[in-house]
Amino acid sequence: MGVAGLCLLITLLGGGGSAAASIHQVAIVISRPLEPYQQAADGIVEALSELRDEVAIDRYMVRGGSDEPDALAEKIHRRGTELLFAVGTDAYRELSERLPNLPMMISMVYDPLQEFNLADAPDVYGAHLRVPFTDQFAVYRQFLPAIDRISLIYMEEQEDALTPELREGARRAGLEVVPIPLGSTSELEPALARARSEGQAFLMVLDKAIYTAAATSKILLFFARSQTPVYSFSPNVVKAGALISVSASFRSNGVTAGKLGVRVLTRVPIEQRFIPTEELCIAWNETAARALRIELPDEMRQRCDLIYGTESGR
Repeated sequence: MGVAGLCLLITLLGGGGSAAASIHQVAIVISRPLEPYQQAADGIVEALSELRDEVAIDRYMVRGGSDEPDALAEKIHRRGTELLFAVGTDAYRELSERLPNLPMMISMVYDPLQEFNLADAPDVYGAHLRVPFTDQFAVYRQFLPAIDRISLIYMEEQEDALTPELREGARRAGLEVVPIPLGSTSELEPALARARSEGQAFLMVLDKAIYTAAATSKILLFFARSQTPVYSFSPNVVKAGALISVSASFRSNGVTAGKLGVRVLTRVPIEQRFIPTEELCIAWNETAARALRIELPDEMRQRCDLIYGTESGR
């Protein structure tokens, strides 16, 4: 057999070196060494395992790692990275500027589409931490079915505190939401008094202008003294005194991003570039519940991922 015939045979048998070309090189970059980011990164790896030996994964860190952002970006580029998972705000901000042509998947950001203005960024994707109000309100209704009127406060300069998504979520759950305007943070106490009188429970909606550390403590103390249940957006706030929160599971956020990343890598068409986290995290404060004389049924207790104020401290 001549050389040409031998080359043809090798090609037909799949021996032309195509295996190396099929490996997908990806990078997972966390913003800093925090446990929630590590959980999300582990979730990404779990989802990418679907590709088995067709994926190679590098893991890096922006803050606290061995490389400065410029050197890190150069290292990622030299590795021939096909897709970068940016876990947290800092990871995306630092590397999107330095690697503008590299497709990126954002994880562990509340609402990356809005926060980074990515409507016109076709090669950026993400799994967001923002839990749709439909899902939040459904859980609140199931856990506290006797409450059907909740109040919230918002900064007066906002055009509409009740967004279409919030309105629809409340409608589906059979809840009435009472918005209380706040002209400035100096008017917080009168707004809280009105919220207490007009609602059976108080809803905390993520707003950095209102919910500073000091204001959050004041709000929790106010409603604890008035024996009003507080619904929150974070387990940390539940640990500090709110009754219940519905948030995204950190590991599931990574798994969701990883699954979307598999679709990007395998060229499967994607209808929605930014999607909600698949699994929720429900946190409950037993101390607050006892003060409010609320007894949580066992079947609902089993649905909680975190329960604070018990002997076990779970």
